[in-house]
Amino acid sequence: MRLSVWQLSTVVLLSLLIGQNLQTRPHEAEAASKDVFGSPQVAVTSYKNQKGSFILWADGHVSEVNTPNAVVSLLTDCVDAPEIPALTRDNSKPQGSPNVPVGVYQNGTASYLLFADGSYKKPKGNANAPSANPSVRSAKIDGIAGTVEGDSSIKMRFTGSQGYYFVDFDPPFTKLPSVTVTSMSVPGVAGIKPFTLSLTGCTVWTAVNGGFYNTPFCLTAVGE
Repeated sequence: MRLSVWQLSTVVLLSLLIGQNLQTRPHEAEAASKDVFGSPQVAVTSYKNQKGSFILWADGHVSEVNTPNAVVSLLTDCVDAPEIPALTRDNSKPQGSPNVPVGVYQNGTASYLLFADGSYKKPKGNANAPSANPSVRSAKIDGIAGTVEGDSSIKMRFTGSQGYYFVDFDPPFTKLPSVTVTSMSVPGVAGIKPFTLSLTGCTVWTAVNGGFYNTPFCLTAVGE
């Protein structure tokens, strides 16, 4: 069948109109980040704490390494960790899911799960026990200016007596730490006042040429 010029023009025009109204790509499904969950069959990482060795799975559940099929903590068992600073969100950028764990953070207080949105949560029971590795905290303390450089968990307060300072551990250790103090003055000596060392801190003294004076010193605490 032969088309007339009028018929051919009509076909071309209709083709153009239809083409302009058809999307070049099908509709793409979009899900809010909070609606995204991980698979219970995908392992994210393993970690060890003072209570055992554990596997973290992509759906947020935790099992022990020796019994991987036995769940010790579920995503719904996790609780917020307000002691860890929250991320400042830029809502103009793609967001990670608060339901998909991507790693583990541990300190002398607990084991925390890091989620794709940057939040930290604590799992249940033994899975949130403190790190199995000794915690090393070290800082340089200026006994004159009262400033502390180094580990932010070490705080210093003046006692009101020359050459004496209160040093606080925040958070405290769970077991009595081993603490060393070194004077940064030459000549100079430093040490811990007897019977003052505890889980929460100690009293430190500094001296120069036999007299107690406020001077800079270094402090290192090792424990759990």
